[in-house]
Amino acid sequence: MTELTPYPRAASQREEAAGAEEEADIRVRNVEQDRPIGYGSSAGRYFITVAFGIFYVPLLLDYLWPLWDKQHQAFHDKVASSIVVRV
Repeated sequence: MTELTPYPRAASQREEAAGAEEEADIRVRNVEQDRPIGYGSSAGRYFITVAFGIFYVPLLLDYLWPLWDKQHQAFHDKVASSIVVRV
């Protein structure tokens, strides 16, 4: 029996993201506390990247930002107070 949900792709997208994180041995963590980020921060990271994607230059700067940042954070990580760490 299948479960009826209004957003059937949400679960599969989370599973895909978790699988990708495991394969790359990375985790997205909160900067202030060593814990995974919540739904709000995750949505913030996503929406700022989408907003930057509308224009080429901000998106390019966002992806290149970790190259010269001390903590190696992209701009969308700074906005969401998150950091990507290797496990």
